Amino acid sequence: KRKISTIIKTSSSKGKYGRLLYQLARYTKPKQMLELGTSLGLGTMHLYLGAPDATLTTVEGCPETYRIAGEHLPKTIHRTRSTFDDYLNELDTDAPKFDLVFIDGHHDGKALLKYLNQLESFTHNDTLFVLDDIRWSPSMKKAWIQLVKDSDYHLTIDCSKKSARKGTLHIENLSKRKSLTNRKYLEIPMQVEKMTRFLP
Repeated sequence: KRKISTIIKTSSSKGKYGRLLYQLARYTKPKQMLELGTSLGLGTMHLYLGAPDATLTTVEGCPETYRIAGEHLPKTIHRTRSTFDDYLNELDTDAPKFDLVFIDGHHDGKALLKYLNQLESFTHNDTLFVLDDIRWSPSMKKAWIQLVKDSDYHLTIDCSKKSARKGTLHIENLSKRKSLTNRKYLEIPMQVEKMTRFLP
């Protein structure tokens, strides 16, 4: 069993990355959001505060973590205790499509690709996917590289500490859309450590 303090310490949904989640939700103004991996609800709260009028669904498989998160999360957040696989398999085909999806759990590359495939029917062309811990394991990194090469995704951004150590976010354009075809590779001078300057 892990202590709550340990979970918080190792969470990537706090600090600058939590603020990034907040800003992404605030900027994109999603109507439907999905989080796979509630944990203690740190990322959940950042998403919720960024788009308080959106419908936010969060899924957690661990019963104890699910219980603890429920003690402080707003009741308007739709919480589900389930494995990601079961939840996605049981989604109603008529359910509204998600505008923002945050996957932060079950750090296995094959599983990640499977979840994205399952989500295909429940997302749209402009859905924003946020994938945590792409360097957690060799399989996760392999899956990320595969996604970067996948033409189904218009744009991929690596916000990890490793990619941002020189103060830049590396963006590779994978879209075949005419509006983006002339921007094959960009380096945006944006220090991840200074994400707070985008907050109100």
